[in-house]
Amino acid sequence: MAYIGHRCGCGHTDLSHTGDGTTGACHARFGSSCGGKCAPAQPEVITSFDSKGRPIEQITPPGEGLKSQSGAPIVRTCTCDECAALYQQLTGANA
Repeated sequence: MAYIGHRCGCGHTDLSHTGDGTTGACHARFGSSCGGKCAPAQPEVITSFDSKGRPIEQITPPGEGLKSQSGAPIVRTCTCDECAALYQQLTGANA
């Protein structure tokens, strides 16, 4: 599923960084610096792909998890007001 999140100024998504990816310095999940120029960013729709490389158009609601193949949530998406507003704008549904 696609999800709404923040792409840091370094180009990585908020799910690729510790913390929320919107403030301060970003570091890769395994503790090393990503080495990029990190800065807060506005939320955007971040596309994900199925196993055949086709984009998945359904958008995951803010606060819900991106799921593994077994259905267990891997991570939870951002729940900030900006992400919720973009979700509502794109889908017409409340987050």
